[in-house]
Amino acid sequence: MRVAILGATSHVAKNLIAYLPEELELVLFARKPERIAAFLLEGDIGRASASAYALEYFNEYREDLDAVINCVGFGTPEKVRSGGAEIFQLTEKLDEMVLGHLGKKPKTRYVNFSSGVLYEFVRNAEDSKKNEFRVDLDSLSESDAYRIAKLNSEAKHRAMKDYYIFDLRLFSFFTRYIDLNSSYLVTEMLRAIKENKVFETDNRDIIRDYIHPRDLARFVMLCMSVEERNCALDLYSLEAVRKSEIIKCFKDRFHLRVRKSETPTAASPTRDKLKYVSTNHSAEQILGYEPRYTSLECLIEEADAIVRAG
Repeated sequence: MRVAILGATSHVAKNLIAYLPEELELVLFARKPERIAAFLLEGDIGRASASAYALEYFNEYREDLDAVINCVGFGTPEKVRSGGAEIFQLTEKLDEMVLGHLGKKPKTRYVNFSSGVLYEFVRNAEDSKKNEFRVDLDSLSESDAYRIAKLNSEAKHRAMKDYYIFDLRLFSFFTRYIDLNSSYLVTEMLRAIKENKVFETDNRDIIRDYIHPRDLARFVMLCMSVEERNCALDLYSLEAVRKSEIIKCFKDRFHLRVRKSETPTAASPTRDKLKYVSTNHSAEQILGYEPRYTSLECLIEEADAIVRAG
């Protein structure tokens, strides 16, 4: 199989490059393709059949592709927070590039990374509504841009029912390839460990679901092989994890020092989410997907790799 990955230097893409089967021929597209070669060398990724190109070259690529995986995005909370109108422009531009290819090669599978932020979450951490998208039309702000851009993309894809399009809603993702300077919960913990500082957090015991990169790669492979033509699917692990469980684990394993405060920490650029977990496991029926790793197992394995690397 020949598979194109757009946004090949992104966090998600790096894990697909590392964990997708070696027999795949990967065609990698990125704004700075030279960084792909550096990643393949630094990460000791055995990809003899991988080739790298500038992202814009995808419009000129003429070889047949069995699948296109779109990993292009804003990547970190900081970039989402400051993205503004560019979020819409970039999402639409890359989507049209892929759909243009599908128009010529309609049997190509399109795997597009969407987001769990599409769902409306209630304040109670023990409950969450998973079937609604809500936005206050009288108070639209930059914090709504990312959610609406993802909704627009998915709505367009569902209307193109004759194409093989899979929108994968990613909730939480943490691996050894993450940007440690980003302001995610676990990256802040790891920076505190590395710098021997106290990790400061509030008293809210939030819940997150981290899919293991091996489960993610298997999920994507299933999308490229099933008969289903067009759908959105949620990504999920074997079991979600509470912040209190992560803190206890990191205290025991890495000697994390913690200070809790009554003051809420900085708000998420895509709205506060106490329980950011999918309850839609339709991938089991549609793909035959069964996760093998819990969120905590993923965090331990990947955090171990980061700490060992120094």
